[in-house]
Amino acid sequence: MRHIVITGGNKGLGLAQTEHFLSLGDHVHVVSRSRGDLYGLPQERLTHYVADLANWRDTSWLDKIHDQTGRIDALVNNAGVNRKKPVWETEADELDLILSVNVKAMFMASGRYINLEKTKGGTIVNISSMGGLMALRACRV
Repeated sequence: MRHIVITGGNKGLGLAQTEHFLSLGDHVHVVSRSRGDLYGLPQERLTHYVADLANWRDTSWLDKIHDQTGRIDALVNNAGVNRKKPVWETEADELDLILSVNVKAMFMASGRYINLEKTKGGTIVNISSMGGLMALRACRV
């Protein structure tokens, strides 16, 4: 059985990823601020870790998972936040939150994962939004 870590795996696309890996027989470790929609899923191969990824310096959740399982086969950096408003209305603290969760937490988690699994190998999957490829209606000029 593989051990898959999914940040933000409790809602939306992350929940679909969680369901997919569970259907393959994997043990899924979801990292998020709340359980979200995880209650309806089979719990025997599902573990939830409470973490606020805005606190991007803290990757102790990866250490906990690794200590409990002995390995992590894949890290899916799925968590992300967005403020659907024009750039000129975005406050500095909102930008800090967006960069903390979407960039810094992904970068730090990936680095910690590489350090934990460097002798065994593993997979990192980084999920991003379509907002990087096309304008969002709420944000266009």
